[in-house]
Amino acid sequence: MDSELGTREHYGFNQHNVFGWQLMSPEERSVHGSIMQSVKTYDECNDYQEKHHKKMEVQAKEQGVKLSEANNNACDRMKAKGFLK
Repeated sequence: MDSELGTREHYGFNQHNVFGWQLMSPEERSVHGSIMQSVKTYDECNDYQEKHHKKMEVQAKEQGVKLSEANNNACDRMKAKGFLK
């Protein structure tokens, strides 16, 4: 991680801030968190987040589950905390 950015070890991904968390396996959650922690720019974060949301919408439809609207934007929060350029 770039030294000028904030430390990401204090940023947790959980059922309260990850869209589709309930549809994800523990492995998927771990991979998602790793990817989110590895993105370096706001645009890269938004690109990944958009793909993740679409994937969760497909899974929800396949499983007959209705997801509530995403209630936050992790990329906005990460940028505000200095995690992203």
